[in-house]
Amino acid sequence: MTNLDTLVIEADALNADPGGTMKSAAPADSQSLTLGNVGKEKIESLQVNDISEAIDTISGIHRIGGGTNYDYVSRGFSLTRDNVKMDGMNAWALKDQSMPAILLDDVEVLKGVGSMFYGSQEPGGTINLVTKKPQAERYNEIDLQGGAWLSDDTDAGWGKSALSFDSTGEMGDRKDVLYRVIGEYRDDKGFRDDEDKDGYFLAPMLTWLIDDRQSLTAQFEVTRYDYNYPSGLVAADSDIKQVADITTNYLGPQNDATDEGVSASLTYNRDLGNGWSNVTKWRSVWHEDERANFWVRSVRDGTVKRSYRHLLNKQENHSLDSYFTGEVMTGSIAHRLTLGGSYAYTRNDFNRLNWGNIDSALDLDLYNPVHDYIDLDSISNGDGLHRVFTYDTYSLYGQDVIALTDKLDLQAGLRYDWQHREMEAKAYTNVSGRSYEAELYETNEDFLTPTLGLSYRLNNDWRLHGSYSESYETSAVSNTDADGNTFDPETGKQYEVGIHYTPAADWNAELVLFQINKENVIVSGDDGYSAALGEVRSRGAELGLGWNPTSRLALQASYTLLDTVILTGDQDTADNEEGNEFLNSPHNQLSLQAQYKASEALDLGAVFFAQSRRYGSSDNELELPGFGRLDLTASYQLSPNMDMGLALKNVFDKQYYLAADRDTAVYPGAPRFLQASLKYRF
Repeated sequence: MTNLDTLVIEADALNADPGGTMKSAAPADSQSLTLGNVGKEKIESLQVNDISEAIDTISGIHRIGGGTNYDYVSRGFSLTRDNVKMDGMNAWALKDQSMPAILLDDVEVLKGVGSMFYGSQEPGGTINLVTKKPQAERYNEIDLQGGAWLSDDTDAGWGKSALSFDSTGEMGDRKDVLYRVIGEYRDDKGFRDDEDKDGYFLAPMLTWLIDDRQSLTAQFEVTRYDYNYPSGLVAADSDIKQVADITTNYLGPQNDATDEGVSASLTYNRDLGNGWSNVTKWRSVWHEDERANFWVRSVRDGTVKRSYRHLLNKQENHSLDSYFTGEVMTGSIAHRLTLGGSYAYTRNDFNRLNWGNIDSALDLDLYNPVHDYIDLDSISNGDGLHRVFTYDTYSLYGQDVIALTDKLDLQAGLRYDWQHREMEAKAYTNVSGRSYEAELYETNEDFLTPTLGLSYRLNNDWRLHGSYSESYETSAVSNTDADGNTFDPETGKQYEVGIHYTPAADWNAELVLFQINKENVIVSGDDGYSAALGEVRSRGAELGLGWNPTSRLALQASYTLLDTVILTGDQDTADNEEGNEFLNSPHNQLSLQAQYKASEALDLGAVFFAQSRRYGSSDNELELPGFGRLDLTASYQLSPNMDMGLALKNVFDKQYYLAADRDTAVYPGAPRFLQASLKYRF
């Protein structure tokens, strides 16, 4: 008979994923890849407005957009949705909004190439959002937040209202059934003109402790945000000095967007005994986003040229992943094995309901835009592309971390993916009267991605590691060469070496050097057709330091030195971009953090983040200046059950530019913002 008291004690362990982001039960000092993380305690101490502020503290990765789930550059490469996971699975319940910080137990970033673990993706890295799970011990939390813009650069005033909650414990008298419900409602006003959003996120969960070896957790997410988002600023003549005020928004008040999704997941954990375990996960996501606005197309002689667009995107993903971890011996050599398989189905329905031409009735002055009401029937509008992409992917993967000696470990892994890709283009007639027939493209491909590495412990203080990894990313099946053939995937190869020093429990240091080469990049050939001729390279160094000089003071620093270059670019233009740097990839990136416990009730914190200059256009004509930003935090325990927090972001109200996609899409950083919170636990 199962002992219910034992179940309570083991609830945390049964809910945990024994393999983590790297799907391995081998100790961290036996592995040859680099993993950064920000735990929930640090997320709370930073008093983040969204999770991107926490991810920015990890070396080698930084935010490049408005804090969405995948607007990041890691090791020089812009991440896509395939690079972001929730509990190791695809995480698309939200597209343009960030997951609530209260939902997260940990944020893990696998640096560089991750295809051996997750299949098709960019080679920069993998972000894994690890969510909180039901616990046996009863806990309830209500968090009220508010904030205001305190800057001469904006008249926005009040900027944030948010209410979030977290409740967990046993389900009534059932010690074998645990629940957790996490939710958030927020109503935000940005610092840009006409920028606002409101919406909710709700995540109920149940865990059934089947016995002292098995658990089954069901998790759901329901979310919707309505928002009016800002355009990028426009840099006339690719000169950052010619942008308008940072509050300028060329989209105006007639700018409606929604982002909503529903997801459901099941996670089965089983301790098989003798050091073996199984994790099986299923996750389904249904997501829809819609936007209708006047889009910035170009700038001419101080006039911003716009067109009308109305987009409706529907995305569906169903995935299953199951893997076993354990240890076997061959003589005196231990093998820490991972053996798994997965299946994923994805359907992306991208519909341009309306896609108009540039219309002079939509023109705006670059520096003083005036937004009059526009009658949509009076401007250029018409049908646009409607394409449906489907992907079926079957995968097998395995990894062995071999203890060759008590100091030397060999890590070897291999993944096989077989994928069917299909794209259906619907027939339509565009705004200019040109008709397009329906088309169907499809292909079947398979891919092998290996990982090989060594980890060597010189002694108790020093460890060395080195690794080689490969990645792949498939291109759109409709993208073909001059003969109508689909392209092989873009491939990445990463070389990495690192040294780790941990002389004591109160401080540590690590230095990692890497190089990533990406080949088969789709570019324009000399005949004007697409060709898989492109090649790019990113290499650099990541330094991390942590030191607790006293029991009250914790210091942390991270620094990234990055060098990126396009080796082979477009072939059909005089400016083929060869020798240019990647977008939004600074040579230098620095993060400094301090946390000080001034008393039993008072905690103080500071974070300084800096980047050197970087380019905001692929032709490297638009240069964004470097910047530094200081954030301060304070938290005070009013009573055993209540905390008050204050955070002043961008203390010196520095004006800076976070990133740019091109000269008509420059994204300013947020000015000074004061945030207050009140947290009650019971």
